[in-house]
Amino acid sequence: MKFIHAADLHLDSPFRGLANSKMPTALLQRMQQSTFEAATRVFDAAINNQVDFVLLVGGDLFDRAEQSINAKYFLNQQLNRLNDAKIPVIISFGNHDYFAGDVNQLGFPENVFVFSNEVTTTKLTLKDGTVVAISGFSFANQWVSERMIANYPAADPQVDWNIGMLHGSAEGIHSTEGTYAPFSLAELNSKNYDYWALGHIHQRQSLDDQHVINYPGNTQGRHINESGSKGGVC
Repeated sequence: MKFIHAADLHLDSPFRGLANSKMPTALLQRMQQSTFEAATRVFDAAINNQVDFVLLVGGDLFDRAEQSINAKYFLNQQLNRLNDAKIPVIISFGNHDYFAGDVNQLGFPENVFVFSNEVTTTKLTLKDGTVVAISGFSFANQWVSERMIANYPAADPQVDWNIGMLHGSAEGIHSTEGTYAPFSLAELNSKNYDYWALGHIHQRQSLDDQHVINYPGNTQGRHINESGSKGGVC
């Protein structure tokens, strides 16, 4: 089984700090395009590596709830590329791109599953017959402060793999991104999942020695404090 776990694409990030500087216009425009270029590389990797599915975790696909036409078009174009390659995509929305409407109105292609605002589980049957249960939820509003981890079901013993998708703040990790849907490592482990695909923290890191509880970080650093490895986890 192969999959890509990516989070915090922040498409259309305006790079306001740079816009207020004396940076040359051409360079600023290149920076503003960088979130799209970084995301494209993630989708390219999914297709080139013929992964079984892609997890876009915890939302923040867009930098803000009011997305530009350009950002919406770009994401749909990339999702359709994956649809053409017969690669399922599982999406959850976070605090930057929260969504409480009808997911069918998003216009995503048929290969895309979007989590609702309640914790639910969807199952994928891969080409080799492997069954994967994936649990998660989407933010209904910007401020989700409750411990949503409590609503995740225990691992399903009837499937081959159990995966959790969670946009939230791990206790004990310092972050400037704000505290949303907090959880502890003990709470994650109590579910007995095979992999936790996390989002929200922009610094790539694993929370366990087995590297199965991961923040991939954002795909493109947006300011001087967001350096380091970027992209998805495969």
